[in-house]
Amino acid sequence: MKKIILLLLVASNSVLFAQYKTGEELLATMHKKYYQNYCKTVQFEQKTIRYKNDIITNHDVIVDTAYWYEWISYPDKFRIDIGAKFSGNGVIFKNDSAYNYKKHKLVKTKSDKNDLLLLLGGMYFRKFDDVTTRLKNAGYDLSKIKSDTLNNISCYVIGAEGSYQIWVDKNDLKVIGLKSKLTGTEWLEIRFDAFQKSCKGFNETKVTAKKNGNLEQVEEYQNIKTEILIPDSIFNKK
Repeated sequence: MKKIILLLLVASNSVLFAQYKTGEELLATMHKKYYQNYCKTVQFEQKTIRYKNDIITNHDVIVDTAYWYEWISYPDKFRIDIGAKFSGNGVIFKNDSAYNYKKHKLVKTKSDKNDLLLLLGGMYFRKFDDVTTRLKNAGYDLSKIKSDTLNNISCYVIGAEGSYQIWVDKNDLKVIGLKSKLTGTEWLEIRFDAFQKSCKGFNETKVTAKKNGNLEQVEEYQNIKTEILIPDSIFNKK
């Protein structure tokens, strides 16, 4: 009897391990589960704590703390005001572009498809083929998948070792981390440390960002409002 139970457990684990042969298969399951189920709009305040490593003590020390005010309308609209609402300082992401403002004046425009916005909810308001095309173009190898842990959470890892990667919680298939390139030599690793359930999905409430392995920034989200009316003018010129 014990041998039968052991064999069943082994067989069960083998099925679970073989459930997803590629990252694209996992993404397809996530997309089916959450399509149109995440909150379409989100508004929140963000406490942003920036750090640097003190080379004398080898400890991370706080550089400064700032408050950001943010609006999201999935799949591709995202506004950040820095310091105060409608301060004229911040950035607007819209239609795969980023518009940086200083004192209400547009100072920089660049192409930015924003894979972070895509993975945190935008993917559930796009067709699946569009999602995979965007991720592949961004640098994620969707043919690769493995099992791992992140913050003591059992997860899948999509992507090649040492390259662009996405961490997905095995329990509820939400994204809990990602790794992407900032510049030719700089890598950004983002971990989503805490969530709240919203609509039929999730909103992150605490985020940790590391650059080349060093703590860069911790974000804490407050006063989160979902499924509210956000006029399109919010994402137009500041």
